Amino acid sequence: MGAAGNRSVATGAVTGLLLGTFIGLIVIPVLFVVFQHLQEKIVGIKSVEKQHESQA
Repeated sequence: MGAAGNRSVATGAVTGLLLGTFIGLIVIPVLFVVFQHLQEKIVGIKSVEKQHESQA
């Protein structure tokens, strides 16, 4: 493997570390907030429908 092989392995390793860090710090929290907002919106709609049914 020589220097070129070591360099390609190192490039892949560093890229993987940076990508994993980016996903862990940015993408996962953003997706959590998005899905939490959607869940609250859906649960809110269902709870309003149940209140209307119980009043009728």
